[in-house]
Amino acid sequence: MPNHGKVQSISIIRIRTLESLNMIIRATLALVIIWLLISLVRAEPVGIAFVEAPEQGGGVCVGKSPDDAFECAKRQCTASGTEEKDCLPIQWCYPSGWSTDTFLLHNEGVHWHEVSCGWPNREAAMAAAAIRCDRTHRDFIVDCTIVEIYDPQGRKTLK
Repeated sequence: MPNHGKVQSISIIRIRTLESLNMIIRATLALVIIWLLISLVRAEPVGIAFVEAPEQGGGVCVGKSPDDAFECAKRQCTASGTEEKDCLPIQWCYPSGWSTDTFLLHNEGVHWHEVSCGWPNREAAMAAAAIRCDRTHRDFIVDCTIVEIYDPQGRKTLK
C-alpha cells in the first residue's frame, strides 16, 4: 500500500524550496539592477567651469550644467572677499576631462592664467600645457608654469 502522505510532504518541501530559491533570485536581481542604476547616475559626465578675478583669485567647480558649475565657482571666488562682479567666467568644458591651469608671464611684466580642459587623461592635459609653454611659438613668454592639474571630478592633483 503506497504512502501518499510521505510523497505529498516531499512535494510540498520541494515547492517551498523552489519558491524560496525563486524569491532569493528575484531579490538578488533587484539589488543588481539598483546597483547598476546607481553606478550609471554616478558615472554621468559633468562639465568643469573656471572663474577668475584678475589679481584677486578664482574658482573651479564641476556640475551638470554651465549655470550650476559657474555659480559654484563664483562662490569659491567670492569666499576670499572678492566682489562677485570681479569673478569672471573664463572657461567651460563638457565633459570635464582632465584640465590644467597654467601661469604665464609676458616679457613686459604682464601675467595671466590660461586654462585647458576636456583632455582624455592626465598625460594629454600635460602635453597641451607644454605646447602652451613652448617659447618657439610664443617668444614673448619669459615664464610659463603649470600651477594646477584637475581630474575629471575637479579635484586638484598637482603634487
